Amino acid sequence: MKRFILAIVAVGAAALMLMPAGLASASPKAKAAAFKGTGRTAQGGRVVLLLANTGRRVQMSFEYQVTCDSGATFTDAETLTGPSHPGGFRGHRISRVKFHFNGSTNTTINSSSGPIGANLQLELAGNIRLDTGNARGTIQPTLTLANGDKCTSGNLPITYSARF
Repeated sequence: MKRFILAIVAVGAAALMLMPAGLASASPKAKAAAFKGTGRTAQGGRVVLLLANTGRRVQMSFEYQVTCDSGATFTDAETLTGPSHPGGFRGHRISRVKFHFNGSTNTTINSSSGPIGANLQLELAGNIRLDTGNARGTIQPTLTLANGDKCTSGNLPITYSARF
């Protein structure tokens, strides 16, 4: 009886060792985004969109430039994660996703007169169409410096487009 149990344990261990790594629950790819889109902003900056397989979370990395009331300009790159809302389905697959969320952070930027404290506020919005592979949206950055200077992208938000 002991040999029989030992043989079953050995066969089970061998089967687990032969199992592909992709089927293992602790696989690093299990946490990866299901959909990735890349593109450009109207200012020429890079945009990367990562959409969760459920369609309920989006991570956006982007580059932007703002101009201050004093005439100074700042270029920055940010990454924000926020909720998204799947809106269309083809069969059981997500075909359309919308998102709109805000983010803010306190930071220090380097200017010609030295480091200055700043408050960055971002508003991101977009529509992702997985059925056509296109994404479009807007980025509205507002940078308020500690000296009272306000920096924006202008009168209109920065637009972007990406392909999935």
